[in-house]
Amino acid sequence: MLTFFLVSGGSLWLFVGLLPYLTLVFNRVCPLTSGEDADTGDPEDTATA
Repeated sequence: MLTFFLVSGGSLWLFVGLLPYLTLVFNRVCPLTSGEDADTGDPEDTATA
């Protein structure tokens, strides 16, 4: 089921649909995180945080 969903391209639409929402929520919860992460220089921490 999951493999078929990924192959059908559903993952792309799901990612595109959730990206703006997740970004908005992340910015609301931690508005200063982007600046602090830039100081640390760890892009992976920004993606996982």
